[in-house]
Amino acid sequence: MPLFDGLTLGELVLLFGGAAFFIALLVLFVIKATKNQSYKGLLPFFAVPIVMMGFPTITSIKISQDGVDIENQVLALQKDPNDEASRKALESNVKFLQGRPFRDPATIARIAGAQFALGQESQAQQNLQKALQADPKQQVALQLQQRIEVARKLSELTAKAQAQPQSPEVRNQLQQVTTQAKDLKFANPKALQSLQTANKILQPEQAKAQPK
Repeated sequence: MPLFDGLTLGELVLLFGGAAFFIALLVLFVIKATKNQSYKGLLPFFAVPIVMMGFPTITSIKISQDGVDIENQVLALQKDPNDEASRKALESNVKFLQGRPFRDPATIARIAGAQFALGQESQAQQNLQKALQADPKQQVALQLQQRIEVARKLSELTAKAQAQPQSPEVRNQLQQVTTQAKDLKFANPKALQSLQTANKILQPEQAKAQPK
């Protein structure tokens, strides 16, 4: 993640304003020290730029940490979609990150992936498009795009199979996309529901395919 990416304009003003203030105080301190003038009056003022720079720096660290956390939490949900602790933690981190002005396409794509895992599909699509517009070859975004496409196909083919239960072609297509979906390990609630329905529809074929 690029340095300071995700910080708001106000936080950036505090950061760089504090740095400029600190440098100005330091110059005055050096001038007074070299001229053997008293500099004790300047010392309390050094607390001001430290506080100004401290808040956005801590926020930047939290943003970086949350960026790592959402990846781990998405992976945890993909392994166990019923892991409510990971889901709630992911919701909290996404809520903190999603309103921030990120420019890095990889970061935006990771947030989109987390939103998709939580079922926030509209927000996920918006961030996915934003990431791909910034970098059409961004791998995290392309992988998410594939996930969303497989989930869409799974939903459509499940509905088709329910409407046309005797169609071998539809059932064959559903079997193929169900296999893809299982390999991708979805955490998205809608995709999981579609997968569960598809498995029920395909149960006879799956039972036949199992070795005796």
